[in-house]
Amino acid sequence: MKTSVSEKPKLPNPRPQPIILSYPFGPGTMLSKILESVGIKAAPNCGCKRKALTMNINGNEWCQQNIETIIDWLAEEAKKRNLPFIRTAGALLIRRAISMSKKAIKNNS
Repeated sequence: MKTSVSEKPKLPNPRPQPIILSYPFGPGTMLSKILESVGIKAAPNCGCKRKALTMNINGNEWCQQNIETIIDWLAEEAKKRNLPFIRTAGALLIRRAISMSKKAIKNNS
């Protein structure tokens, strides 16, 4: 069952045992791929993989309903890395990742 906007997301174990590759079509995996395509990769000390896994576990609908939370995650990480961040651009990337995920799930089911 997916969580609603008012509920906290299901969080994976602190050690992402079900790695994001276990969800090859998940929105977190897709967002990670988009970011990697422009040279932004998960650092060993960041929570990027855990947050991507959280997105995958909770699914596309949850991501759409909680896009502001995910934008906040991106903004927080950008600040840690001293990267510029525009919330509108973050929202576009997340929506694109959700769209890619939905299409991949449809094409592979």
